[in-house]
Amino acid sequence: ESGAAPNNRAAFLRSVIQFLTPGLGGLGTIALDQNEYRLPDLVTVEIADSDLSGQPGPQVQFHSGFDTNPVIITLQETPQPGLFRGFIPLIASTNPPTAGRLRAAHGNRIYARYFDASGAITVEATATVDNVPPVVTGITVVPGFDNAVISWGTDEPTETPVARQPPAGAADQMLSQ
Repeated sequence: ESGAAPNNRAAFLRSVIQFLTPGLGGLGTIALDQNEYRLPDLVTVEIADSDLSGQPGPQVQFHSGFDTNPVIITLQETPQPGLFRGFIPLIASTNPPTAGRLRAAHGNRIYARYFDASGAITVEATATVDNVPPVVTGITVVPGFDNAVISWGTDEPTETPVARQPPAGAADQMLSQ
């Protein structure tokens, strides 16, 4: 205990334990599986709250910058006690309102909210809808005898799998940048 909370060992240890075991001690946490989504997409939400272990799943309210009326889903408990998971389809704002689906547009934020009754607090997770694909530039190819090095740049961080058509009889190969 050197220093006043939250800058002491006890507070630090409490933070580490909560990070390693979300929901321990009845403090509910909420998380989305991605920071950015495309349209359409499937949003996965998890709540960790040890108070709810073995009970019916909690409800999460979703809304977006476009769809401000909440869409409510009920999560199901996973094999890990106190950890609940659920899914909601994310669809384009040009679609008609549909039960159990969240409408959004490029640039919108999506919000997932859960009220933790034991802590008397609403916890929230957010993400962004990014429906503009990255711009690919500077494509270069350096051929070799039995291979080629292909490189390129993008205007935003990306995960870029590249597939090639293998010669007849060869196995598929997957490359990535």
